[in-house]
Amino acid sequence: MGTADIVPGVSGGTMALVLGIYKQFIEAIKSFDLSWLKSCLSLNLKEILSRPHFSFLIPLLFGITCAVIFFTKVISLPSLLITNPEVIYSLFSGLVLGSAIVLLKDTKDVSVVYRASLVFGGLSFGMLVLTVAPTNLPDTSATLFLAGVLATSAMVLPGVSGSLVLLIIGKYTTILNALGSFDLHLLIPFSMGAVTGLITMSRVLSWIINQHLLSFRLVMCGFLTASLYKIWPFQNREYFESEGMMKLVNTTPYMPELYLTTFYTLLWALAGLALVLWVTSRAVRP
Repeated sequence: MGTADIVPGVSGGTMALVLGIYKQFIEAIKSFDLSWLKSCLSLNLKEILSRPHFSFLIPLLFGITCAVIFFTKVISLPSLLITNPEVIYSLFSGLVLGSAIVLLKDTKDVSVVYRASLVFGGLSFGMLVLTVAPTNLPDTSATLFLAGVLATSAMVLPGVSGSLVLLIIGKYTTILNALGSFDLHLLIPFSMGAVTGLITMSRVLSWIINQHLLSFRLVMCGFLTASLYKIWPFQNREYFESEGMMKLVNTTPYMPELYLTTFYTLLWALAGLALVLWVTSRAVRP
């Protein structure tokens, strides 16, 4: 999930859904509720430690943190997205496509018309969101807080990447470099917004999943399909340098000619697709 959330267009929430831990993930976040806050204020240590689902969250957050550190300190994904965009985006296009296939396979017990209408609805709304032109907002506390709210709200929503949202609003490179350099001036307001978005969206999604799980999966399948537009490997990308960092400001997809590089990127996409299908076949699903 941590690796997926770093890459624009790939959702950590999708990975949780594919691996069969999504509902547990949402309920674990939701366990930090008003009762838990009251126990913190009253210093009820037993309630503080027993109410949240720490046995699930601690190993999950440890894995996410390791991935973020690895792909910012050891292997820099922001740099690879600039130097080798076709390869990286091809791999993750395959991952996203595989995830969409998995979601569609889990909705066999409904009519074709019902499936098609919800998938198309998710696809249409996803395209509307994903084709918003990237903007470059100033790095103020207010905009960073808003970026945190939007990013984590998207992160827990399958089919919508938190990194992709940051990319759309022009804050992807800013936040990832802040994580790499541990810049608290940028990270504190962003983190406050992230916690706010996580708490709010987890409650909304918990209700939707419990009441309309099948419809939810179909709409998310449409969202995933729409995100392929944004992470299409062959795009004309425009960058500008700001404070020593290269920032992506605009992308325009194009159809490549059939030559060796195209075949090479197709292999990476197939590798991503195969990986998702293999992991899903071995995952214990609810």
